[in-house]
Amino acid sequence: MKVKKKHSSVSRATRKDAILLLRSPRFFCRILEALRREGLVGEEQNALVVYVVAVSRLLSRPLNLFVKGHSSSGKNHTVRKVLRLIPAEYICEITNSSARAWDYMGRQLQHKIVFFQEESVAFGGKQHPGRLLISENRLERLVTVRQGAQFMTKKQVTEGPVACISTTTRDHLQVDDETRHLSVWADESPAQTARIVRAQLTDVAPLGKEEIRVWHAVQELLAERSRVPIRLPSWFEFVAKKVWTGDVRIRRYFPAFIEACKTVCLIRSFRSDERNPKSLHVTFRDYAIATLIFAHAFSKSLTSIDERNMELRECVLRISSNKGGHPVSAQEVASELSIPLHEAYERIRRAAKQKLVRRANLPKRGNKKLFRAAEAGNAFLPHPKYVFKEVMGAGRQLRFVHPLTGKAVIFSS
Repeated sequence: MKVKKKHSSVSRATRKDAILLLRSPRFFCRILEALRREGLVGEEQNALVVYVVAVSRLLSRPLNLFVKGHSSSGKNHTVRKVLRLIPAEYICEITNSSARAWDYMGRQLQHKIVFFQEESVAFGGKQHPGRLLISENRLERLVTVRQGAQFMTKKQVTEGPVACISTTTRDHLQVDDETRHLSVWADESPAQTARIVRAQLTDVAPLGKEEIRVWHAVQELLAERSRVPIRLPSWFEFVAKKVWTGDVRIRRYFPAFIEACKTVCLIRSFRSDERNPKSLHVTFRDYAIATLIFAHAFSKSLTSIDERNMELRECVLRISSNKGGHPVSAQEVASELSIPLHEAYERIRRAAKQKLVRRANLPKRGNKKLFRAAEAGNAFLPHPKYVFKEVMGAGRQLRFVHPLTGKAVIFSS
């Protein structure tokens, strides 16, 4: 286990460029542009999730992430490309370690990104090695040490918090580890493979040394400002009331989403002209951007344990697409999956319970039941457009740049 050493300080010119970068309304799109130049193909949403998780290391309760996928799916590639934008001194990369090594880290891991490659291979998959450090923000262990000719008992303390990012080929890990992490999956579709193949024929200039220094300076600026308290707005109470609570894992995922909002707030705080704010306040734009980046990851994390429900949603999407977007009947689902009608209804009912599909028409007498796939990423979070209409006064309008597409998004109340 080796923590990378700190490098030289940042010049004024580089720092100025980093501030201009943070002030850009297209900051998240600029991340994706930089990653494309570094050789990342597709995986835009996963890349932004990894980046925000990496920045969350600066907060008191950082996010933690599993990046899942088969061998050769590119999961390590995505993480490594994102971590190119983070200074080496903030990263502890681990390929293997003994359990006892964690007892002797002191403050070396505090507010660092701990990157575990191939977690299931390196650590046997029984328990994530950072579980207690994630939960308690510190490890306290009594260990035996030798002093002269005698053996003594001594307390060793390893301080957190840490943001753990782990890659794994396993779809499911220990439940206690799953609920402490979000999960994202590498894009293994034929379309993504085709994009990767085509990308091999294109020469793209990678980021230069000065450009990398600017991205690293962004992290220095964020680290300095992370000491400022970040407050939630009063309208977040409405969000909390509208959160879906049909799964006990929400008790961990909603606090994690709050940390995602605070992290986005920290990143976007430089758009204000205030140089030394006494506190930061999560804005509606921060909430909307955090939802667009993370909602699908939360949705997939909540439903990942039951792949049959995800399969049912994909089936409904496929049938609907073939019908020009029209809703789908249980009979069509039964035919598509080659199952009895009663089993199709049962599977639809289970998927609806997890908010993966929804009824598309009103339940009237004689009405044939029709269904649609639920909107991706809204398994438990209320949609920002709906929240904006409810909590903002009439006639209000909100405009911001979509973090993935770069297009303007407009909400109106």
